[in-house]
Amino acid sequence: NGEKTWTTGDFYTFTGSDPTTTFTIHLTTADQKESSFSYTYQDVIEANRPYLFKGSYAGTSDVGGGVTNEDWKDPIEDNFDFGNSGNNSSGGDSDNSGSGDATIDPVTGNAMFSVSAFPEEGTIWKGALVVNVEESDNGSQATVLLMALQNANNNSTITLGSNEQTRKQRVKDAMEGFQTTELQDWRLPLDSYEGINEPLLMNRKIAYQLSAINQIITGHGGDALVESQPRYLSDRLTSSQTYTYTSFTFATTFSDTSGVGSSTSYYLRPVKTVILKKQ
Repeated sequence: NGEKTWTTGDFYTFTGSDPTTTFTIHLTTADQKESSFSYTYQDVIEANRPYLFKGSYAGTSDVGGGVTNEDWKDPIEDNFDFGNSGNNSSGGDSDNSGSGDATIDPVTGNAMFSVSAFPEEGTIWKGALVVNVEESDNGSQATVLLMALQNANNNSTITLGSNEQTRKQRVKDAMEGFQTTELQDWRLPLDSYEGINEPLLMNRKIAYQLSAINQIITGHGGDALVESQPRYLSDRLTSSQTYTYTSFTFATTFSDTSGVGSSTSYYLRPVKTVILKKQ
């Protein structure tokens, strides 16, 4: 039937501390085309425990890999599928194949990465949730909106006060220094008079699958999103080119951003736009 099996040798690693463990499979075909697939094992890797991972590829090969040792604990076996759609993900992880350090796109000023394939919406890429992927007409480039897995300000809400200067300072203090392991320069979602409405986009992409998205987020050590209260803060760019603040929710009834109050508590959920170019 043409089936073949490829088995790796024994591989030794340190114990893990994260609640999940991600493995990446790199395949190179005879015509030198490269593909990468990620699989997330939903548990921590233990010491002195052999693991046998068997992957079924929806192409021409079955891939299996294992570690065995009679003097160790009983081995754990896990099975998974990959390759069904050319850029498969499992357990909420996308291909994390952004190569090298980011360059800066000269037009938008956004960070730019070279990738073998674009990540899928609703998966994790470079330690962030992929909210929206907008591909160019020729499919060679994509503008991707990422959302951090954690709230800024150590997952604590802030109140803004009534003075505009005070508001800006409190937001600056809460956002200052926020970064993730792989990405920096995070910001608040933008709500612009020019038609950019990232809070509404985020709501439409997430609200109707909030429970599933939260499982992915918390599975990677993040802060679960709340549906309605407290609300999330966003930046509003007015027609006079000044910034103020608005707020939004992840409720399915949400229709547009609204104003903010002086004593109301808000979460800050950072986002980031990146440009991805296919290698």
